[in-house]
Amino acid sequence: MKNAAGDNYGDQYIPGELVKAGINVVSHGTILADPEIKTSFTGELLGWKFKRAWYYWCASCEKKFNDGLELKYASPLHLLIGQEVRLAGHCGCPSPEGNNFLWCEVFGEDGKLLISREKYDENIRSATAMQGHKGFDHILGDIKKEYAPIDEPIKDSPKAKRIVTSSYHIDTQEGLTIFANTLIKQHNDREQYKKDKASHDQYLKMKKQEEQEAKEK
Repeated sequence: MKNAAGDNYGDQYIPGELVKAGINVVSHGTILADPEIKTSFTGELLGWKFKRAWYYWCASCEKKFNDGLELKYASPLHLLIGQEVRLAGHCGCPSPEGNNFLWCEVFGEDGKLLISREKYDENIRSATAMQGHKGFDHILGDIKKEYAPIDEPIKDSPKAKRIVTSSYHIDTQEGLTIFANTLIKQHNDREQYKKDKASHDQYLKMKKQEEQEAKEK
């Protein structure tokens, strides 16, 4: 990937990198407020945003529970091209499953982020120490609303229902394309699951109706 830092002609090739990868190009109409990269373009795909940096693309998503890359896609991606599609932008290229899923977000069934009991209690203590200050109730409420404590390692926890990644630095055009294709595969698989489930639910409904009609005869 070309080093775009300080290049006043980035708009001549930056959109093309997105197009080659199958990522939607977003034109902002003016050069973005970035001290290094001179471009008016970013990218978007399935809840992920793409922003050009020096010699790589930054990819991230905000709605992590809904749009994050699930482990069953992130792990094969790492094995295939993890040296070029770097989780969390880490120069050490960690695996999504490494260090007790340190570089992932782990969600419970209710959509709350799971964190260690120690970290959870520390956050509660920090918020409680602000009691009497403006915003105390809001901060404490947000912690309890968004997080849940976990006592065991994530890999052993029945509470962990969805493990996702939400941030990457992507160093090559091939990596950008493979990453985009991985997001698309996850999306398509989810859509197919919804269709299959709807068909199955409809089948069960019909069977139940037939059984009811048979009893009434």
